[in-house]
Amino acid sequence: MATSDSTTIFAGEDVINRLAGITADSRLGQLRAQRPEIVRYAEGSYRALLEPADLAGVSRIERELIQLCFRRYMGPAFAAPAD
Repeated sequence: MATSDSTTIFAGEDVINRLAGITADSRLGQLRAQRPEIVRYAEGSYRALLEPADLAGVSRIERELIQLCFRRYMGPAFAAPAD
């Protein structure tokens, strides 16, 4: 993980692509790759909310409940990944 100004840049997995089943070679994957800042900000939001370095008084259980509510709201496309 590297930082640029106040923006954190994450190397590796794109959580949105994984959860939505978007492959890098698909049309949508190629479109997302054209906007790396959008991918970076979305990934940063995910990390800040669900996997922060500083828990800031919000427990892991509370964060997982937020994630569960999001998945229920978004429907079957965002069901828990089969790891």
